[in-house]
Amino acid sequence: MDQDQADVPACGRAGCAYPADFPCSYVDRRRRACGTRWCAQHALDIAGKQYCARHASTVIAVGQEALDAGHLPELDNRVPSLVYWVGRDLDTDIPVILATVIDESGGETLVVDPVALVAGGGRTTERRWERNWKVVSHVGISQKVTLQVLEGAPDDIVLRVGSVVVARETPPWIAAHDKGKTLDPDDDHAERRAFYRRLHDAISAALAAEKALPYY
Repeated sequence: MDQDQADVPACGRAGCAYPADFPCSYVDRRRRACGTRWCAQHALDIAGKQYCARHASTVIAVGQEALDAGHLPELDNRVPSLVYWVGRDLDTDIPVILATVIDESGGETLVVDPVALVAGGGRTTERRWERNWKVVSHVGISQKVTLQVLEGAPDDIVLRVGSVVVARETPPWIAAHDKGKTLDPDDDHAERRAFYRRLHDAISAALAAEKALPYY
């Protein structure tokens, strides 16, 4: 290693000894920079800029418009990232479940919204981040599934079918971290599968219950 390399700190990833040549480019809406540095292997490239894994997921979640406008969430705000990752994992299940209630003959289609900040209003006035899967037609929205995390309760996901809360839960990887536990890969995989199965079943049960309601 030459002198220039010796002056560069090691990568921020635990156990990685490669030089941290790339500072995280994340700067929040208050103009605070992340300050972490990463090697070429562990820095993540988005639109030609390098980010740490945590803030890369936040940038992906809020989208290019927020990035261009400099309206990125506070450094320690993990909520949009959580909504993005859980929503991405639900992207396989929810469209399949909603396909059972789509009336294609009536022109209904599925629309999936990106992660978005909701500043308040309705029954929940607290700032929250949401992702929505909607069954829509020319007459409006006939069904909607919402994944929501409140900024005041950043560890808990809330799942709604229409306006009804069908699940409220702390994801198992967050619960384990809060308890200081480290799950082995097999246990982690099993708990994640069980978590998503509970969400799947909650949505399916809510839609089935709606179908069973009598028409007047």
